[in-house]
Amino acid sequence: MTLILADSCGDTYAASQLVEAGWSASSVAALVAGRVSGRAIQVSGTTIITWTEASHLIPGNPTELTMMFALQRYTVADSNEVNILTLDEGATNHIQLAITTGGLFRIKRNGTTLLTGATVMTTGVWYQIGLHVKIADAPSGEVHLYIDEVLEVSSTTLDTRNAGTPVLNSFTIRGGSNGIGYYFDDIHLWTGNDQKGNSRVIGCLPDATGNYSQWTPITGSDHDAMVDDPLTIDDDTTYIYNTTTGNRDSFTFPALSVPSTATILGMVGWVIARKQDVGTREVNVFSRVGGTDYDGTDQGISLSYGKWSELFQNNPATAAAWSQAALNAAELGVKDGT
Repeated sequence: MTLILADSCGDTYAASQLVEAGWSASSVAALVAGRVSGRAIQVSGTTIITWTEASHLIPGNPTELTMMFALQRYTVADSNEVNILTLDEGATNHIQLAITTGGLFRIKRNGTTLLTGATVMTTGVWYQIGLHVKIADAPSGEVHLYIDEVLEVSSTTLDTRNAGTPVLNSFTIRGGSNGIGYYFDDIHLWTGNDQKGNSRVIGCLPDATGNYSQWTPITGSDHDAMVDDPLTIDDDTTYIYNTTTGNRDSFTFPALSVPSTATILGMVGWVIARKQDVGTREVNVFSRVGGTDYDGTDQGISLSYGKWSELFQNNPATAAAWSQAALNAAELGVKDGT
């Protein structure tokens, strides 16, 4: 199956910059300590009918996907059933993942209950969630919900399409009501039914300039210092810039702090960028492995800062899964595509 999205939930950006970091709408006020390290997104409720939330586009508009994420309820049980996650097609909601007043996981189609689990959520405990959905009319819709790698509920004969066409182009995470809140971390999405088990998304920043230094730092000569903003992206304060098509800058990154036996599911490179003129400008996020460059896709950028990313699910030098040694030795960079 194919990796279509991965987000560390704040390891390298601030709550005020969720939109810059790729979230399409946000009322989130805080990022908190993450499940293992880094940070997590906090969503909570303010009144019985209002909550904080954040939405993200789903690339490729799939009809079927698996969403992996870590989840914790950090306050007491809610007195109302809470739709903590929705999978949507524009303004049409297809699937809701809810937490009942008794702390059970429930799958709904726009309010209609499809499946209810038996596991009671314990406050203050992180859970690894794997949610697979296939959007279709009965009897072809499917749902599989895994909690800590154990199948909780499952059906392959459901009606999971709520009007519209059977695609998913966004998801929203949200809190409960009256102060009830949840933490989300380590979000990654895959096509098809592709459970990845207990997994993490680790965000990291450049630690040194790599093979290329063809762009221009706004100040000084240290290229990586211009793009390694710790936790808060500083936009026009430090940056690199370029006016020559084809120029590249590349960077090395800290080695992963994970067991040597860990499986590497993929690598995602992304930049925060904008253009300064009205003409077409493109950036290309590329990887460099074993002395060879592997370009991503030229992506048009706008006058406002935004996130531009490229996914390298496998090692482009071998077309096989990344080894930890190869990933640690790889560089990521940005190329001027126009």
